Amino acid sequence: MKDLLLLCPTLRYEWRTAEKTSNKTYKIEWIPQHLHNTPDKLHTYLQEAIDKNQDYGRIIICVSSCGGSTIGLHSDKTELIIPRTRDCLDILLSDKTLSTLNRPANGVFYTKGWIDFWKQSDHYLPKLEESMGKEKAHAYLRKLYNGFNKFYIIDTGLGQVDEIKDALASFIAVLNGTCQVIPGHYGILRKIAQDHFDDDFIITKPGEAVPNGYFLSYEGY
Repeated sequence: MKDLLLLCPTLRYEWRTAEKTSNKTYKIEWIPQHLHNTPDKLHTYLQEAIDKNQDYGRIIICVSSCGGSTIGLHSDKTELIIPRTRDCLDILLSDKTLSTLNRPANGVFYTKGWIDFWKQSDHYLPKLEESMGKEKAHAYLRKLYNGFNKFYIIDTGLGQVDEIKDALASFIAVLNGTCQVIPGHYGILRKIAQDHFDDDFIITKPGEAVPNGYFLSYEGY
């Protein structure tokens, strides 16, 4: 029986690479990307997706905790499998085990997938400059990102770093920020592709709800 994978679009480039290592074929449903800003709406969307897809063997939800949006999800007939990560950035930064996850604190992170999302958002610098004028747009961004001036490009080995740097250059300059490239091995996606679900995942049986307290903590982050 085929399994269903509910996947965040910000992970699409890395998933396309990971799935090449797999002998398994998932049914993919891409989650509307704007929902990551509204955990309650994301929770509702995910529960409705689960309820209408009860004929699959398992449902893998690859958006992690994401503001608590996956806590309480349940399925009557299928297992639910969710990474124990806090969000998609943890997924991108993951390697062989989440116990060694190293994520810099108080940073803003980008990959090609996140650049694509940023360009569609209202906070994309060229859009702001066009609608507000440069001076007001820059002042708005400095207020919005107050306290955040460390920017990280997650290099997932797909040859996209230079493109990301070019896209961010003016934005980081406006915020007087710094930019550092850090590695991302997207181990969680590789495990999903290889049908390998270990302690880095929460697995609930039919009728069980996704519990609180099993995801990585933001304490000290």
